[in-house]
Amino acid sequence: MSRNIGEGVFQGRLANLALKFTTKWLPFCFGPRRRTLNSLGDCSPSHAVSVCRQAYQSPYDRAVRLLENLLRLPSIAQFLYPILVDEKIRSPKPFKIPTEPLQTLFERGYTLNIILNELESPFVATIDLSEGDQVEMFWRGCLDAGLVTPIMLADEERLELTLRVVGKMLNLLDECGKLGSIDPRYVTPRSIYPHASESNSRAAELARTEVAYVHDLERLVTVLDRTDVLYGCAQNLAILHREFSMRVQFLAAQSAEHQLFDEAYEGLLDSFDAYSRFCAERVRSSPSRGTVDADSLLMRPVQRLAQYPLIFESIVAERSNVCSSALFCEKPLRAAESAKAAMQRSKRILRRANEATREALNEKHRDDFFARIDVPPPGLGPLLTSGIVSARTMDDFLDVEAFLFDNRLILCRTLKMRPARPSRVRRTLSAMHLAMMSSPPKRPKRQSASSSSSATLHGDELEFRLPEIDTVSPPAGLLLSSHVSLATLRDPPRIAFTSSPDVTIHEENEDMTESEPSMDPLVIRSSQNIDSLVRVSQTAELGGTARLTMQFATVDGASDSMVVFRHLSPESAALWLRMLKRALPLVAVEETSAHSTYANPGFSQALVSKRR
Repeated sequence: MSRNIGEGVFQGRLANLALKFTTKWLPFCFGPRRRTLNSLGDCSPSHAVSVCRQAYQSPYDRAVRLLENLLRLPSIAQFLYPILVDEKIRSPKPFKIPTEPLQTLFERGYTLNIILNELESPFVATIDLSEGDQVEMFWRGCLDAGLVTPIMLADEERLELTLRVVGKMLNLLDECGKLGSIDPRYVTPRSIYPHASESNSRAAELARTEVAYVHDLERLVTVLDRTDVLYGCAQNLAILHREFSMRVQFLAAQSAEHQLFDEAYEGLLDSFDAYSRFCAERVRSSPSRGTVDADSLLMRPVQRLAQYPLIFESIVAERSNVCSSALFCEKPLRAAESAKAAMQRSKRILRRANEATREALNEKHRDDFFARIDVPPPGLGPLLTSGIVSARTMDDFLDVEAFLFDNRLILCRTLKMRPARPSRVRRTLSAMHLAMMSSPPKRPKRQSASSSSSATLHGDELEFRLPEIDTVSPPAGLLLSSHVSLATLRDPPRIAFTSSPDVTIHEENEDMTESEPSMDPLVIRSSQNIDSLVRVSQTAELGGTARLTMQFATVDGASDSMVVFRHLSPESAALWLRMLKRALPLVAVEETSAHSTYANPGFSQALVSKRR
């Protein structure tokens, strides 16, 4: 009886433990894992990046924090307070940048010298208001105090350097206990520059990703060498997006009807041309910088530029849904139109960057063309586009390399270079020798002196037994491939002998791997003068491809030819047609969804003049 009771109590406790394990530890082990800093063993790259992003402070938040610290300094607050009041009252733009009141404050050079004097700098004992250039006086004091270096003054942006140096000064003053609390009578900076919400809206996502992108640009500037051709371009992009991110963060903190993102591009469209210079220099220079970090960061501007149209398109869809469900949608409609205008502006910037990239690639391909051809035709002009196409001139379609220059269309065939024969001498061994070398060494049994010489081969270290060879059937355990080189025989440890019939001994050809093969030469198959183009037509093919037909002729009618490109993608066909329009003033004769024809009016005028 007592035994049954004891077993029941034990089973009850075991059931309680199982229930506790199920309710507490099972979700922990198999449920969704929460990413926290205290989680053990959580060292994944995504977690490290997220922690780094959280630690990074955006230029917008840095400027607001600097304003708050400046208001804690009584000698500066009396100058900064009227500037902030004026900034809060006036609203000429839908966005506010926290660096604008700082620029207004720092234009008065004596306010900078007041901060320097608070540190009891040996250079600035008193503030001379009659001094002409107070700003240069401030930087001389910073040099003497060791806050900056001459290289920093020469290379870095002056505003960013000023914000960073003043921030260091205020941190030192805070450690010395010279910073008080903000006077409640003053306007707080956060009331003017609110913090963006942590919502899941597309605008908040744009602000978060823009801050992460600015961080990557700042890292790129520090990773690149100062002598790198992309250093200046990356620095210009970092300067541009510090201000652009401030505008985006301010707009993302507003209500949805006041988020006019097209205004964020005002005054910055010319600065966005830095993307065109960056993409062109990236194509001209070496694609690798030797480190994985630098190579990955160099891809960020290209990726980010392509993301802007997609993000703004999602904001347009989000605003359109709000407007469709609202009774009075005048303001949401204005926000949707503003996001659509921002999307169009981002697309134009992307097209300019693509055009700069294409022109840089054309320059590179033009140099390759002249390097691969023996006697290039004279007077070709700049290369407009090129590519491998399936073309027909007189006979069947062939895969050729087409080059459209400003004056000529050239179709070339590639001469495939036959690989050189290996320089090493190969020797074929019989299957019996390979089997002898691949069989494991066995110590022979003790035999008489008369028979040992014919039964075994004695060496210094190894002894092999000759296999019994059947003349009718081949021995099992022979290698199918029996090719080795003399170098292999001179270096036996490199051979991994085995008895498997599937093993093949390979030898690397060192002569072929010492240097990379050069580009294959080109042979001109067809060359057409662009001025002799009569008409060009684009026709849609089955399968979603396009066909481009070009008719060439001479004014005297001596020669007439037709060049046809088939199986082109619609984008490729549109590019070839656009480049032909750039080379010649083509006029549309017929335009439909499936067929379009363009004529060359210059050829018609030349033909009429010839007949007269």
